[in-house]
Amino acid sequence: MTNLSQLLQSPTRNAVVADLSTAADDAVASLTGITGMAFKGALVAAKKADSKVLSKGINQMLPELLNSLDSYWKEFEGSEQSDFGTYLDGRSGEVTEAIMAATDKAAKDIKAPGIARTYKSLRGKASSILEPNVATIGRVLQRHMDTV
Repeated sequence: MTNLSQLLQSPTRNAVVADLSTAADDAVASLTGITGMAFKGALVAAKKADSKVLSKGINQMLPELLNSLDSYWKEFEGSEQSDFGTYLDGRSGEVTEAIMAATDKAAKDIKAPGIARTYKSLRGKASSILEPNVATIGRVLQRHMDTV
């Protein structure tokens, strides 16, 4: 059996971070309404302060993210399914909670007060944005696990 922590090794880690950053950008770009405006505005402001803020944040929380999903990966490997994204999507509610717990843990280490405030203000809506995207996260991780 493999372990998702294998994705933390260079250069794989950089590729995983890049792909997850793209997925996050795409997810935010697809948002509509007031929530979409809030998230898009927050991301634009954060990127003005640091153009690599998204990839830096994902890189910082990647160990927690992978740890939170590793039990699902092990179950997936023992299953008949061939698509980790589909596997996670069938458990999207509990997977979302696991990812949000990992994100909350990583957010405690945010040093920039403006980013910390923004995270706290948007945290309540984050689950509803994350849940429809767990399949994408799963597929990104599987694609990279297939190369390690």
